[in-house]
Amino acid sequence: MSLQTNKPSDFNSLSELYMKASEARFQLLQERSEFVMEIVELRMQLQELRAQVSPSKAVQKPKGLLMKLTR
Repeated sequence: MSLQTNKPSDFNSLSELYMKASEARFQLLQERSEFVMEIVELRMQLQELRAQVSPSKAVQKPKGLLMKLTR
């Protein structure tokens, strides 16, 4: 049985690739976190805008519209 030994260059290149992949993963996770925070902020703004629109919408909504449509 012969054991294959890892060449130092193979190990170094694999280590380098692993480090680059780890750095890229970390960067992507950071960007994802920023996007999630932005989405949360936008959803909060959307909720506020909907709250502003809803009361005026309810006032403008004519009563009996469904009855008129079904006749």
